[in-house]
Amino acid sequence: MEEKEGELEKRVQDIRAIRELLAEGKDIPLIQPWAFFAWALLAGAGTLAHYLLFRDNAIGIRSALASVWLPALVIGSIVEGLSFAIRASKGDAPLFNRRLGGAILTCIASMIVIAAIAIRLAPIAMTPGIAILLAALPLVFYAQICYASLFIETFVGIALGLAFELAGARGAGFYLFGGAFIAVLYAVSGIHTMSMEKRRRG
Repeated sequence: MEEKEGELEKRVQDIRAIRELLAEGKDIPLIQPWAFFAWALLAGAGTLAHYLLFRDNAIGIRSALASVWLPALVIGSIVEGLSFAIRASKGDAPLFNRRLGGAILTCIASMIVIAAIAIRLAPIAMTPGIAILLAALPLVFYAQICYASLFIETFVGIALGLAFELAGARGAGFYLFGGAFIAVLYAVSGIHTMSMEKRRRG
């Protein structure tokens, strides 16, 4: 009985905390900054591996998806999930608020659908510009839920992706540059998030 009362009290405190944050317009950190660095490392390593395999063995996009990008996506998702679990265990991420929970589930569902579409269409429609736009998409969700100032990195990525598409950028060199840009973009997002958290703690 005491355990149930304690759990209920914790949920009430979480709801109050999230209401205060929303009322004050404050940001809600959901993952650790090092999760961005992990994605940056995976994007950079995946881009380099894909480029070398294409240069030396003329690997196709389907093979690259299976041997390079799918493992990178799985590893990155595990790391990000671990980061979120650490936040939740410390009580930094209020999990019992309906609005926040709905926003998180919406983001997860959207990313799953978009990833499935991207994998299906990659052999015929994946260009350097589209790859950059897809990579910028997760930042949209984090900017909406966590730190609004991440919209800076988001729109930088969107601008370059659109510029590549409008310019008709194709070829291995553009893919290599696009992948390196994505890695830098995630790393900068991690540094940005880290600096915001330091300011938040005072």
